[in-house]
This record gives sequence, C-alpha cells and structure tokens, in this order.
Amino acid sequence: ALAEERARIFLEESKTILVDVAGTPTVPCGLAAAFNLVLPPDLRVLSVELSARNFDPLGETRWKRYCYSFDAPTGVSLCKSLYWSTLQDQAEAIAAVGGGNAGEDGALEAGVDEREHMPEKVRHRVPAPDDASVPPMHLDRMQQAARLLVGTHDFAAFQAKGGRVTTVRTIFSCTVLQDETGLVSITCEGDGFLYKMVRIIAGTLIKIGIGMADPSLISEMLRTLNRSIAGPPSPGKYLTLMH
Repeated sequence: ALAEERARIFLEESKTILVDVAGTPTVPCGLAAAFNLVLPPDLRVLSVELSARNFDPLGETRWKRYCYSFDAPTGVSLCKSLYWSTLQDQAEAIAAVGGGNAGEDGALEAGVDEREHMPEKVRHRVPAPDDASVPPMHLDRMQQAARLLVGTHDFAAFQAKGGRVTTVRTIFSCTVLQDETGLVSITCEGDGFLYKMVRIIAGTLIKIGIGMADPSLISEMLRTLNRSIAGPPSPGKYLTLMH
C-alpha cells in the first residue's frame, strides 16, 4: 500500500520527483492516476518509471529551460512595482550617505531630527508613483541585456541565498520575446540555475527595460558579483519550468 511505502521525495526546481521505495522495485499499477486524484488540476503526473537506486534528478540533469511570461496588464504592474522599489532604494541610499530626509519626491530636506532621516524611515515615505509616471518597458534594451548572460559565468550576483558548492553556471540562451497578444516571455536555458536566479534575471531585465539601469548592468553584475545592484526577484507565479 502507498501509505506503507517509505518514500523520500526530492523536489527543487525540477519537474522530476524521485521516490525511494523500500522493497521490490516495481511500479504499482495506476500510481500516476492515484497521484492525479489528489493533485490540483494544473499539476499532473504524466508517467511513472523505474530508475537506478543512485539516480539523482538534480545532479544528473543536463539542462533546464525556464520561461517567465506575463501579459500586458501584468507587465504594467511589474514595471510600476519595480519603479517604486527603485525610487525607494535611491531615497534610502541618499539618506544613508547624506544624512538628510527625503521628501515626497525623494529629494533631501534639511533641519529634521536625526531619528527622522534613518534610511528605512525615508524608504517608507516615498509615495507610490501613478501609472502615468512609470516608464514604459523597452524590449530592445532587455534583449540587448539578455544576450550578455549567455556563456559560462559566475552568477553569484543572481542568487537569493548561498549554499551551493559553486555559483558558476552556463547559460545556453536567454531571449526576450513578445507575441501578437502582448505576452512577454523571458526564456532562459542552461545547465543549471541558482536559487531564484531566473526570477532575479527577470527583475533585472525589467529594471533595464524601464530605463532604471543600462544593459551593461548585466556585465557589471557578472564582474563584481554584487547582488545589491540587481533588480528584485520578480513574483514566482509567472515562472514556469518548461523542460
């Protein structure tokens, strides 16, 4: 019975689930159908196969393809959120260095109590921009920046946390395309990815697309390994592991 099986499931940025089952290595009839009965409708088990006991679905994966896609209304929302975050970062940095208080437009003001211009307080006082003030997203800038990611590099600046033995990865391709419906797709294919790496790539490309950074930011991140100059990780709900 499935309830009596001693299983360990490894699932990390992969569409393959490895189940280590004690006893005779046979595939129970109807196992895929049993999984699908309890899974949400947008998640399906397509097949169940036997593998070697020492098979590692993460370590033995040769390549992966991720796609970060969003429609036009979502793109406007992503741009607005990133633009606001960038304004907050700028106000916080100015307050930290200049010791002044940022007004509503992020400019410094003098003559305030020292406690009132702490960087975190300044950040929260930056108002949300209106839609008309948010710069449009230019795909040509994003495409130019995406090409700089291709190759073997140290992607330490593109990870949300450490812990990996090495942060060197090879990106085979990175494209930014828009179809006739306005759907934008950022597709990355490589031999492996760090934690939240594709989401950080997407956030950084959007930051470049709205003109808050030059495409050369990618080269600077790869050279300096400085995570702080990247864009924020874009929301995970628009990310799909394609292969």
